[in-house]
Amino acid sequence: MSVLGADRRLAKRASRAAAGADALTGTRAGGRIADEQAALRRVATLVASGAPPEEVFAAVAAEAGQLLGADLTGVGRYEPGDVLTVLGAWSSAESAGPPLPRAG
Repeated sequence: MSVLGADRRLAKRASRAAAGADALTGTRAGGRIADEQAALRRVATLVASGAPPEEVFAAVAAEAGQLLGADLTGVGRYEPGDVLTVLGAWSSAESAGPPLPRAG
């Protein structure tokens, strides 16, 4: 199975989930779900368009940070030897400090 094939399946699932949530936009909770589904749709569109992984991970971090009202979010993976590799990061305009380095 190729990574591109898996990415396309993920994008299709995300699109179906987003379409299913569109009916829930009438209430406060529904509005939150609609915001989450819109964020998921934007990330799925990036994946489906073949965006590079670093762009996708940065978008995931940004969407999550904005949905959660966070100052800083990151996406990473743990590797052997207690190492955390940062794959994408986002910070709000109000947060201070230097940018986090990306894996490369």
